[in-house]
Amino acid sequence: MFIRFLRDYQNGAGRMYQGGEVIDADKRWADQLIAEGAAVENRSGDASVVTLNADPLTGGVALVGADYIVPIFTSGLVKRMAGSIVAEATPNLTLLDTGASAGTANTQIGMLTIPGGVMGPTSRLLIHSIISATGGNGKTIFVRAGPASGTYATATGFAGQSGLTNQVTMAQTPMIWNQGTLASQLATPANVVSYSNTGNSTTPVVALSIDTSLDWNIYFGVQMNVLNGGDSMTLRHCYAQILN
Repeated sequence: MFIRFLRDYQNGAGRMYQGGEVIDADKRWADQLIAEGAAVENRSGDASVVTLNADPLTGGVALVGADYIVPIFTSGLVKRMAGSIVAEATPNLTLLDTGASAGTANTQIGMLTIPGGVMGPTSRLLIHSIISATGGNGKTIFVRAGPASGTYATATGFAGQSGLTNQVTMAQTPMIWNQGTLASQLATPANVVSYSNTGNSTTPVVALSIDTSLDWNIYFGVQMNVLNGGDSMTLRHCYAQILN
């Protein structure tokens, strides 16, 4: 079975393989390397590997840090560098606690669309967001995920933070990761990082079942507890970053 290494790899006998190197490997060992994310199957017709940090004179390559290619198997072989931002938005959308229901409504204030095929079977995705707030009444941040064919109301909640009052800036970085398949994920639950920086929660991780081979959405929402209390919340910026 022909495989291509995604990064430099040393086997148990001390043999070193270079990132991008193609070998004919025993299937059991090849399957193990693929499961570890060290290699991918080198199928006929695969696109050439992108060369990173190539010397313009010699063509020599030195892989640095996270500069390696991540394989995604959908309709073909899509390659994405680890650390890449795959979706980004600067909504600057503000929700005020005025009106008939704003004080109690869980309201969407932003969305990111993650392209289908960006995540592989064992990929991890970090979601970053920054929200500004005014006022001292209770507030809650919501984060949800679901297929692009759905809506904020039908998406599954994860991450988020409740019990906010006087905080004026809130930043979150929850994570979603595939569990060996493109259609089964786990995600960071709500209230994992408290504002005393204890970084713990009694809530278990959240199970999702999104087909990441298709486009899917991450939603951001907020809720204020008091109507006409002088509070507001603004989603300043959000983006999603692929880790592997």
